[in-house]
Amino acid sequence: MNSVDDLQQRIREAIDNVEPGSRLDEVLQRWGNYRPTVRIGDRHLIQGYIDMFRSCHEISCAVDPTIDSRLPSHCCDPESIASFFRIPLEELAPDYVQESSTTENTGPEKDIERIATAIERLTEHLAPEPADIVGTPYLAQKLGCSSAWITQQIRDGQIPQACIVDGTGNGKPWKFHRHKIDRWIRDR
Repeated sequence: MNSVDDLQQRIREAIDNVEPGSRLDEVLQRWGNYRPTVRIGDRHLIQGYIDMFRSCHEISCAVDPTIDSRLPSHCCDPESIASFFRIPLEELAPDYVQESSTTENTGPEKDIERIATAIERLTEHLAPEPADIVGTPYLAQKLGCSSAWITQQIRDGQIPQACIVDGTGNGKPWKFHRHKIDRWIRDR
């Protein structure tokens, strides 16, 4: 059995025997019901494939802490993803193919611009996940409103009590369970 088969076997066993509250349990709760959208009609969505890699990588890291927690760079590379899933690169990332094949988009200035754009995309994608307990500014940013409006919504009972951390408010800053508040935002 090679190291990949060994890791796959260890992952299966760990998932079958997951301990509540463990790191693996947290990762499985985050990714367990998530099904990445990799295709809409004839269009492949590169972000779906990246999310698929990210979920597998996080589960692997939770099972084997010796694995580097950073997502390998080839998991975000259109050419690597197309090759791995046997998808024509033109279908997966037509902008990438068009941009890399045009001659007018060459030169150091365009290269720097492309690198800056790629770094910005990767930074957004690989940004660390926020803490499990978040404050009013997090919720205000997600909803695009003010902290005062959030406070009023809490007082009016518009935000479910289950999302609010016990012992907050009443003169103390409001705190929220991030996973619950994110689910409420998504489902409302």
